Amino acid sequence: MLIDRVFHVRPARAFSRDVVTLEFRFKVVRVPDSLEEDENFPYEDEIFLVNVGETGKFTSDKIFQSKFTVFKDGGDLCCNGYAPDFARKSNVIEGRFAAGQSYRVKLTLTKYRVYVEINGGQFKTSYGNGREEITDAAFYARKSVAVELDEESVTFTESENGDWPIDAGVRKLIEEGLACNYLFWHNAPDGVYFDRLNVAQNILCTTRNSPAYQTNVELDFYSDTQFFALEFEVTDIPAPEWPLQFGFLLNGARQNVSVLTVKKDREYEVRFELPEHSPAANRWTIVFPASASVALKKARFSEGARFAKVEKSKTVYFFGDSITEGSECIDPCAAYFNQVTNAYDFYAIDQAVSGRTFSDYTILGEYPMPADVVMIANGTNSFCGGTAEPQEAFALLEQQMEQVIGAAKRTFPRAKIVALLPVWRSDEAGVRFSLRDIAEKMRQVYARYPEISVIDCYPFLPHDFSLFSDPNFAIHPNSAGHDLYALRLLEALGPILGAPAPRRDAERAADALQKV
Repeated sequence: MLIDRVFHVRPARAFSRDVVTLEFRFKVVRVPDSLEEDENFPYEDEIFLVNVGETGKFTSDKIFQSKFTVFKDGGDLCCNGYAPDFARKSNVIEGRFAAGQSYRVKLTLTKYRVYVEINGGQFKTSYGNGREEITDAAFYARKSVAVELDEESVTFTESENGDWPIDAGVRKLIEEGLACNYLFWHNAPDGVYFDRLNVAQNILCTTRNSPAYQTNVELDFYSDTQFFALEFEVTDIPAPEWPLQFGFLLNGARQNVSVLTVKKDREYEVRFELPEHSPAANRWTIVFPASASVALKKARFSEGARFAKVEKSKTVYFFGDSITEGSECIDPCAAYFNQVTNAYDFYAIDQAVSGRTFSDYTILGEYPMPADVVMIANGTNSFCGGTAEPQEAFALLEQQMEQVIGAAKRTFPRAKIVALLPVWRSDEAGVRFSLRDIAEKMRQVYARYPEISVIDCYPFLPHDFSLFSDPNFAIHPNSAGHDLYALRLLEALGPILGAPAPRRDAERAADALQKV
């Protein structure tokens, strides 16, 4: 069947089970040298889209619902998972595809991710993308492009979660409480994931892959092991290649860890060794990368090694945007939120998402752990260069702040709320209003709630581009910038949360392991 515009598949009822599978065979028959404009295609080089509709979210005619795309790249065709990054290259499937050839595609949509498999695994990828009940699928061909869809090959089914195996070492991390700073975990075809957002938040973060990032997730345990190693697959990163680093603290002291240059959908191993002259029993803290998601495949350690979990007495939730997500902070131990986490020995769940403003889904869904402290660090995206009409921008900011504050107070009624005003950024002057104008409006709204402690973070980072990831546009602090931010924030938190307790990690490790 030749489709010139759109072809729909609609099951008798919405699919609500854990796994939904859409399979089809297609062939691009004709691609003109010059592509016509088409309102169904958000990017000028796209020629074929496969979308799904979801209950309570978006219908299949919305651009954010594309799960598989084909686009022109010069004289070649590229196949892609949905790529919401600005360059649209983070989910490109390696390999070139040609017009006139037939391709068999299998899309597997779990509650958390989309898996793309072409020609029985010849080409494949996956990406973070939470979903609701699925109502239908739609196949779009661009104007003037002819795509042949084998109608008999289209199958649309649902099933319960697969019985995917879990490595014994990874299972030990979960069952013995050696992993922390996550809300939930789930097993998947490619390994185990630790989730910092709940399903409801993941579903509404459609336009980003970064909700899948495992920012601030840690393995934190006492052990007498001589080494610890992880095997993992890189499944979400901001670019086709990315500098990826795990953090490693031994008894609270930061250790040197090599930076890996990684590619998406590739498997890697990282190994942490006990330094010479270390005590027999130690506290190991392994911090996951900030701007990546990884599927754990194996965890290995010394034969006969003993382990004990580190008990956490308080829980903190971080809410914010790309800075609190750790965007472009390569050393995760440097990230300000991780330093606050470890200074206070919090069980810390980082729910920041790149690009987020104050919004009605900042705090949403299921929270199995009550909070002792909530830190709200939104605001810099509400500024957004000061391009909006000021009165409208400030009114929207006020409305959204009231939503988030109200949600925080309802969801975490016993928590101490700490509000962080934005740090300096190089475009602070703005077009119609400045970053400081936004910060002042935020201060006025927070002042209605005397129980909220407000920290002005603007002076924490000097106007020094060397502390930011982009030498031409200072917005995301790099590792050095986060180190300085953390130092000054911890000083400001002292009068609010009290001074961090002295660390006695090696002593506590020895005591804990005696009981194992």
